[in-house]
Amino acid sequence: MLLALTMTLGAVAQTSPFKYVDAEALPTAADGVQVFSFNGDLLDMIPMTSVTKIIKKGNSASVMGNVGTLFKKLKSLDVYIASTPESIDKLQKAFAPMLTPGLHRSIKPLLVVNQPEDNLNVQIVSRESGICCWRKCRELLISVQDGDEYYVVGLTGAFAPKDIQKLVSSAFPSDK
Repeated sequence: MLLALTMTLGAVAQTSPFKYVDAEALPTAADGVQVFSFNGDLLDMIPMTSVTKIIKKGNSASVMGNVGTLFKKLKSLDVYIASTPESIDKLQKAFAPMLTPGLHRSIKPLLVVNQPEDNLNVQIVSRESGICCWRKCRELLISVQDGDEYYVVGLTGAFAPKDIQKLVSSAFPSDK
């Protein structure tokens, strides 16, 4: 039974939640990258209504209202944090298939913020599938280079493109 469990965990560990990211290219803690992964079952155990109520009390009420919509459709949440040049390089290479503009037709850039004076670079992309009015965003990837740290947040689910657009426009209003 222990052998079966080990084989099952090994198979699960080698799958990537992102279509165009090779599971073997994903960095791990051994590579100096902090990894936090939450699957649908674990996300169901987190009281998201309490979390959103706490955050809504701050200045980001409009953003959290739109995040709540995505939480309901979330299947997995993966966070990668790198803080050394080597780990940043590995993380950037692993997610390059999704973050390189024009590499895949189904990858849509939603936002690019480049502020060299603040040493900040933000990129948000989504992978869409389906046709016309039934189109869904299966993956949402947020990449943030902030000084000497690099973050990648990946969400998988069946999000409506309009929900993601509302989130992006509330988080980064065009007047700023």
